[in-house]
Amino acid sequence: MKYGGIFKSWPHCYRNKTLQNNLVIRKNGKITGHTGCIPLNLIVDKHEIPIAGISGVSTAPELRGHGIMGTLLNYCSEKMEHDNIAFSFLGGDRQRYNRYGWENAGRQWVFTITNRSLITLKNFNKNKIVNFKVSDSGINRINEINNTEYSYIQRTHEYSKILFNRTGIETLCYIDNNKILAYAVVPGLDFKSGTKNCSISEFGSINNDTDVFLLHIIEYLLKVRAYETVTIYTPYYHRTNKTLLNNSASWQLSYRCMFKIINLKLLLNGFLHQIRNKYLRSGIKTGSDITLQVQNTQQQITLCFTKTNVYLTDKPAPTKFVFTDLEIPVFLFGPVLPSGIINPGKLSVLLNTVFPLDFYISHHNGV
Repeated sequence: MKYGGIFKSWPHCYRNKTLQNNLVIRKNGKITGHTGCIPLNLIVDKHEIPIAGISGVSTAPELRGHGIMGTLLNYCSEKMEHDNIAFSFLGGDRQRYNRYGWENAGRQWVFTITNRSLITLKNFNKNKIVNFKVSDSGINRINEINNTEYSYIQRTHEYSKILFNRTGIETLCYIDNNKILAYAVVPGLDFKSGTKNCSISEFGSINNDTDVFLLHIIEYLLKVRAYETVTIYTPYYHRTNKTLLNNSASWQLSYRCMFKIINLKLLLNGFLHQIRNKYLRSGIKTGSDITLQVQNTQQQITLCFTKTNVYLTDKPAPTKFVFTDLEIPVFLFGPVLPSGIINPGKLSVLLNTVFPLDFYISHHNGV
């Protein structure tokens, strides 16, 4: 079957073998509402965390205001809880979705680079930048590069081929000796439509020269493609950030998207390795037990900090912080420190050291 529109732009969400992830409501045999609930595996420092992206939330225009969207989103939450999903993410209007438990959170850098701000490369060679053609060997190389990141969405070979072959995007590669050394995902030429701005939704390199190769691609976009600005989104901690900061006309720190915590215990268990490393490196050694609870739910878990370890327990501690469903994503994921949303008192140093948790979902991996 030949698809157009959303099927070509988001084919990874509408594959035949995973159509069960697309939930609909019918009235008189006609689809009146749709929401995708797409399971994904987030890798953080080689540890796997099950998450889900919410996609394609829509209601028939003549039936809006009848609770169809809310019914679908509430069902998605129940389904994710049943499927042992740690947390969910989506992009959209905050006032539309936060009534169902999603809140702006996470943290990312947003750099804007212009011809004037870019430090021109002495060895820039436009012929080293080529358009990526989807092939088995090319996808293997892109996945190899992607999997070197501290945090990324796990992608199978088949999934990556679909993702990089969709309409509306173009992948530019820095090639040397017929080998991909770096790549960047940008809007496709057919979608440019005279725009003067270009955004890089994902990038990567196989080694520590990411910033050098990335600057070659940025210079290509500015000088050869003649964009006036290039905007690039990066994780809060990334080896390219210093270089991009030095080449930026402007920059900002912002939240990543909207998140909803589905299973607090599962989430913290997935990040426990990171929490433990942050704590032990800090040298704090407080010996504190801290219970985190989500108001009006059964979600409650205690973080136990000893002199040499951090572990989880279901046993409540005397020190407890209670959050609404909209506060807990900001506490866990930022962009602000915990002391920016609660008053942790003597525990401020400890909590501000451990949180926000560090991970990143590239814009290219959006659903």
